[in-house]
Amino acid sequence: MGKWGQKTVLSVKIDKPFVDKLDALNEGFRLELNALGAQAREQHSLDVDTMQ
Repeated sequence: MGKWGQKTVLSVKIDKPFVDKLDALNEGFRLELNALGAQAREQHSLDVDTMQ
């Protein structure tokens, strides 16, 4: 949600929520998201099947 409660669309190609401030999330959810992104950070890229 944008500053005034509306959705902010970054791109029509991104159909999932985009979080740019992880510190705004609760700690458990933040840790879960970080764990999901670990492989991408280590390999610097993922194949399409892994991303889905």
